[in-house]
Amino acid sequence: MLSPSQSLAQLIQLEGDKNMNKDRKGVFISYSWDSESHMNWVHNLTNELRGKYGVNATIDKLETQKGTVHLPKMMVENIRDKDYTIIALSRGYAQKANNFEGGVGFENELILPLLQENKDKLIFIKRDTVDFNEVLPFHFKGYYTIDFSNNDDFNEKLEELAYRIYGQPMYEAAPLGDIPNLQPKSITKDEPKQYFDNTDLLINRPITDMQKNKFLKDSFIETLKLFTSLFDQVKSMDSTFDFELEKVSTYKSIFTIYQNGNEKTKMKMWLGGQYMNGISFSYGNHIDVHNDNSLNEILRCETDSNNTLYLKMTMNLFGSEPSKPKDIVNEIWQRNIKAYLV
Repeated sequence: MLSPSQSLAQLIQLEGDKNMNKDRKGVFISYSWDSESHMNWVHNLTNELRGKYGVNATIDKLETQKGTVHLPKMMVENIRDKDYTIIALSRGYAQKANNFEGGVGFENELILPLLQENKDKLIFIKRDTVDFNEVLPFHFKGYYTIDFSNNDDFNEKLEELAYRIYGQPMYEAAPLGDIPNLQPKSITKDEPKQYFDNTDLLINRPITDMQKNKFLKDSFIETLKLFTSLFDQVKSMDSTFDFELEKVSTYKSIFTIYQNGNEKTKMKMWLGGQYMNGISFSYGNHIDVHNDNSLNEILRCETDSNNTLYLKMTMNLFGSEPSKPKDIVNEIWQRNIKAYLV
């Protein structure tokens, strides 16, 4: 019989709500109170799961605001009764879990049996941008973790988490095709035997001007990157050192070297030269951006006996003959730039 305060429509609505809630998933998020920003991030994740994907997600502070709560009892009930426990891994969480400290330590005592009995009830996510080994407690090593460390990927990872909670595959697998009728392949008999190495039969063709020009352009770009990398490394080691890079054009750049904020020297490098085709260099404080007639070094394109292209320093007076961009950059640094620094 209907109570005086209930109509048939209300009972139908209540029954519908019960059926709908049967399909909802409940999750409890375990995390460490590392910082205010981390706690806010976990709270936001909880609300995103609730509002965007209809997951009955909760965390400790949402439970404690309801009234006087016995914390261990609350943790036991949520980990026991919710469909999943999400572990929000961080460095602080790993430290407390390994030492079984505080609420995280108590929750890990409850969670450990699940690793043996029902590990699928645990979902691991990572928030910190550090290496996985720094956020994974010892007993969680090797388990797949959804990586939330990049804020730009938040929605994508949130969707992956929702698929995991609802037990749905995120990617479709193609149906299996028919099993092929595979037969052993016959081996061709009396194959002609090769008595000579193929490399001995190759004909060395002359290097074209187009190949040389491409090699010089590629070498210029690589050398420019190497100088930039070298100066960055020196800057990280010596706080008095600094530099500026001015890219005049695609194949002309000027480095200005500073020490204690004072200009010490410049280096201009450009493709081409007055006397021969190559990569030209000019050093010193008085460098003209537009005048390429004055230079101190030219890297020329050469070929060896195997028709392999390499670089050659044509004006190096110190006897060494580096041929690779990295060795040439080091030679110029040691002989022509480092000498200007105290």
